[in-house]
This record gives sequence, structure tokens and C-alpha cells, in this order.
Amino acid sequence: MHTIPHDAGGSNGFLLLIKGLEADQYKWLRNIGHQKMRLAVWSKPITDEQAFYTAGQTDMTGMQTYWALEKKENTVAQPAEHVIADATSYFMTCDRWLAHIKYRLEYERAMLAYTLSEIMCSQLRCQAESTR
Repeated sequence: MHTIPHDAGGSNGFLLLIKGLEADQYKWLRNIGHQKMRLAVWSKPITDEQAFYTAGQTDMTGMQTYWALEKKENTVAQPAEHVIADATSYFMTCDRWLAHIKYRLEYERAMLAYTLSEIMCSQLRCQAESTR
């Protein structure tokens, strides 16, 4: 999570913070896509060979799953259940973080707008005083 003090760089601090929050938001959205892909593969019926290949050739499960399938310690249903439970839990986590980031972005953008309006008002006051 990106945090930059509000007084660090004036409006530039807000811009850096907003950029970091947007990067975090993109990361969580990308991770949701990865979890959906995992669910698509493991939620449909697959053969032992397909499960073995998927566990060994992709990053959709850990190497423990690959080794367990290789030693015939697991059936195809066991890693599938684990992936489905893991993805479901991950979706809830993603939803919470995305909601948090959304509200943080709204807040930081409002603070940026307020800071910019204060700067403009200050400049207008200086101009008005210099013309007197």
C-alpha cells in the first residue's frame, strides 16, 4: 500500500499517492483475472494427466500439488477443491481491497482539488494585493 505524507511536495505528493493507489488497484484487478483463470481450469472435470500437467507447467498451484499428484498421494479432486476454496477467499479479499482503494482515491483526489484551490486562491489574493 502506498503512503506519502500530504505535506511531501504539496500537490505533487498527492499526485504520487494517487498514482501509487491506481497501481495497487490495477494489481488487484490483474490478480482477480488470474484467480478466474485458475477457477476456469480447476472447476471443470479434468483427467489425472491434465491435472499433473497443469500443476507442473503453470503457476496455478504450488509445487506441493505437483509432487502429490506425481506420487499419487492426491486425487484430482483434492487440488481442485483447494483451488476453488482459495480463489473464493481471494475474491473476498480483493473486493475489500478494491473498495478500500476506491474510497482512498476519492479522498486523495478531493484533497488534491482542495489543495489546488487553496493555491489558486492564495495566488489571486497576492495578485489583488499587488495591484492595490
